[in-house]
Amino acid sequence: MEFLIWIVIAFVFMAVVGVSIQKIIILAIILLDICTFIGMVSFGKILFSILKGRKTKGNFCRIDKHPVHNYNVAYYNVDEEIISGCFPSEVVMKSILYTPKDKVRLVLVKNKGIMVAFDIIQIFTAVIGGLCSSIFSVGLLIALITNL
Repeated sequence: MEFLIWIVIAFVFMAVVGVSIQKIIILAIILLDICTFIGMVSFGKILFSILKGRKTKGNFCRIDKHPVHNYNVAYYNVDEEIISGCFPSEVVMKSILYTPKDKVRLVLVKNKGIMVAFDIIQIFTAVIGGLCSSIFSVGLLIALITNL
């Protein structure tokens, strides 16, 4: 959040100093494009690791705080081993999406020595995030090229 405040202060300072509004807008588009490109690369890396991962089935156990990060994740029982999900758990439809009775199709990925599980919700999140960030990044790049 502080980063955004510093960016706003920098843009206001540039406007006060006399930089043209068009150059400030182009700089803002460049910064947005860099951010969306980083998101596109991140989601691409996640999707690539999902494609390489091992497909298996497991049971949903619980939703609990991740030991490293400060958000709740879904935990799954796979071959008598408890494995956490990668993304934060769904909050709105928790009772519908996470039922302990059903077997869930999972993709297990080992990342930096830690095994994480991707369920269909997390795979869908990665696909949609990758598509949206790709479209937005290309759109910003086209807008930047046409305005230069």
